[in-house]
Amino acid sequence: MQDDHVPFMDRGVEVLHLIPSPFPSVWHTISDNGKHLDMDTVKDWGTLVTAWMVAAMGLEGTLGGKAKRGGIKTEL
Repeated sequence: MQDDHVPFMDRGVEVLHLIPSPFPSVWHTISDNGKHLDMDTVKDWGTLVTAWMVAAMGLEGTLGGKAKRGGIKTEL
């Protein structure tokens, strides 16, 4: 199966491709559903995407809060 981001890349759309390592045993199978998500990993990905978007949009310091995740302080 081709990853779903490839058609976008082929058309010049920039992508942020986050993947687990190692791949889950259900990856791209009929059993690949929300029951198999690791919620700690999902939260980490949410933090990464949020930080990336804040930086990409030049919004550092505008969200008015500090987040502490995994012992690392991040000011958003």
